[in-house]
Amino acid sequence: MAPDDVRTRAQRPGGGAPSPPPVGLPGVVERAALSDLGAVALASAVAVGAWWSHPFPLAVSAAGVGAAFALRRPWLLVLAAAFLASSLGARAVAGMRPPAPAAYRGTVTLVGDPIDVAGGAQVEVRAGRRHLSLTASGPAAGSVRGHLAGDRLMVEGRIRPLTKPSAYLHARHVVGRMSVDRVVGVRSTALPWRLANMVHRAVGRAADWLPGRDRALYRGFLLGDARGQPVEVAADMRASGLGHLLVVSGENVAFLLTLLGPLLRRVGLRHRWLAVWAVVSSFAVLTRFEPSVLRAVAMAGLGAVAMARGTSASTLRLLALSVAGLVLLDPFLVHQVGFGLSVGATAGICLLGPPLADVLPGPRPLVLAAATTVAAQIGVAPLAVSVFGGLPVAALPANVLAAPAAAAVLVWGLPAGLLAQLLGGPVAGVLQFPTRLLVGWIAVIARWCAALPLGDFGRIEVALAAGAAVLVAVARRAGTRVRGAARSVAAALALVAVAVPWWGTAHPPARSRIAGGEVWRVGATVLVLTSGARPLDLFDALHRLGVRRIDLVVAPTGGLGPAGTIALLRTRWAIGAVLAPRDNEIRGATGATAGDRWQVGGLVVIATQAVPRLEVRVAPARVASPP
Repeated sequence: MAPDDVRTRAQRPGGGAPSPPPVGLPGVVERAALSDLGAVALASAVAVGAWWSHPFPLAVSAAGVGAAFALRRPWLLVLAAAFLASSLGARAVAGMRPPAPAAYRGTVTLVGDPIDVAGGAQVEVRAGRRHLSLTASGPAAGSVRGHLAGDRLMVEGRIRPLTKPSAYLHARHVVGRMSVDRVVGVRSTALPWRLANMVHRAVGRAADWLPGRDRALYRGFLLGDARGQPVEVAADMRASGLGHLLVVSGENVAFLLTLLGPLLRRVGLRHRWLAVWAVVSSFAVLTRFEPSVLRAVAMAGLGAVAMARGTSASTLRLLALSVAGLVLLDPFLVHQVGFGLSVGATAGICLLGPPLADVLPGPRPLVLAAATTVAAQIGVAPLAVSVFGGLPVAALPANVLAAPAAAAVLVWGLPAGLLAQLLGGPVAGVLQFPTRLLVGWIAVIARWCAALPLGDFGRIEVALAAGAAVLVAVARRAGTRVRGAARSVAAALALVAVAVPWWGTAHPPARSRIAGGEVWRVGATVLVLTSGARPLDLFDALHRLGVRRIDLVVAPTGGLGPAGTIALLRTRWAIGAVLAPRDNEIRGATGATAGDRWQVGGLVVIATQAVPRLEVRVAPARVASPP
């Protein structure tokens, strides 16, 4: 049961009268005479209204929606829904009042799973009607780590406003912070969460039969659990455009429905829609209601309702109605990057996937995988470029090679893992051996593609690629001569879109400022770190710049932090030498004093200060001042 085009008539097996159609959003929209294009306009209007969040009178907006249904006026429905979303958004913003500093003793409900932070554990919680970011240290951190989303704890601590409000926390409805001194007790957990956490822990134990790296990836593929993932592996996944596999998404829902398809088809049409809703809702609880999963769950549920009613519902219609309904329920979804990327990828696949599959050459399975990947990447590109600064060109080959294995991890890895956890012993190792091969294959593809010096798509390249895809889509309905010309132009645009980022990495600037330092490249590569450089940021930046080797690393201090960062860098790049203060704990580092001078390729590095931290001046050799 998939949320693609639904054309099945709802009829009892063996004939007879159709079963009573359930009432759902598709039927409600039909009463408003809303076409597929009208559904897209509705979703767009709702999203714009939620983004605007102006406090229009809620009763008037709701009355406008009701009048649109009564009069069957699609344009009125679109307009009224925009005002309704704006009203609801304004109410949500008004409810984001920061709490006053105060002591707290009471019950909190974990909204997510705890993660390790410096000195303790952190998790998002709900205290009453407020969402807070809870931080626990000492013994309290150990108590918090032992629980999962949905668990309810009695805690003692203090509440305070956010010191640095962020767009991410705002989109999550988080209004303040809570520091916990003591976990007093545990309250009963709601049944759905207890069952979900049982499966969550079982999957976690099933991963114990895999090596350390594969164990973390396995949990990420199945549950979106990012805890314990090695920095270098997570960076490989991001740089290769495979990071979406480590967070649960609509793909997981589609794979799950495919896996359970034989069982769902044995359920009569009268109750199949309920079975589909039960499956996808359970998966949503298991994966902590991630925005991308909510989108897929809503589409699958609406598709099931449409099938039960015997009506037709295109993928585009299901997507638009899902977006409109979800944003009305939570207007802050328009600010969640994961939700936007999920919607963009689905829209791209829906609109551009079929025409691209028609023109790409090669074996059909490979063509479908390539068309889906390209269409999804074009769909997410506008948001990805604006938020992350670029979209890896390597994502195209990486997703084509890794997507089948990712699907197999869920189809085989989930049931085999649960069975292995029950049986244990040598049998468990045998059951999980295919999973180990699949996860290892994805990790190898991620590392290989992350190292490709292909660069990132920027705004111009995205526009060229999108133009090429649109030409291909339009050419499907044109004459033979026009179709051939359009495809030739599209191929030229696509080639330029791929060549420009590659040229940029092949001819880099002499100096590039990055998060955590700067990179100099003139006949050699010199990386100058800054204090507090985060390894994951460094990995991302170096991958984006297409750095293949680092001839010299300059560490400002010689403590354990820089030592660990450089050790991680060595796992992915060959490092020629390391400069650090004389008293350092970095393996193989050369101690520097003020005035020391080194020439590396076409660069000159001069130590201007060595105590208490090492500071250097880097310049091309032809313009460097004498020592």
